[in-house]
Amino acid sequence: MMLLLLLLLLMMMIWRYNDALMMMMMMLLLMMMMMRRRMMMMMMMMMMMMLLMMMMMMMMMRRRRRRRRRIMLMMMRRRRMYLLVVIMDDSGRYDFDDNDDLDDYQL
Repeated sequence: MMLLLLLLLLMMMIWRYNDALMMMMMMLLLMMMMMRRRMMMMMMMMMMMMLLMMMMMMMMMRRRRRRRRRIMLMMMRRRRMYLLVVIMDDSGRYDFDDNDDLDDYQL
């Protein structure tokens, strides 16, 4: 996990990319929220999706003009915020005391 975070930091330094800081903040948030064993896979998938989105954006930005770049940035930022809200909403469903004999949905 820490390796992935370091990789993101390195990418941020290579491409001086203004949304990368926001992505780093989101990664830290996700790491804090998903330390449970059951959530580990979900977190990894999330991180991979973020990486993919970032790569796609970089590819598109190299080809297009500045006007379109700004529109793309806005669209991606909105989508990313929505994704974060969904994850936060989902993580609230689980109880965080470690009673592993009970299922998560039981009271």
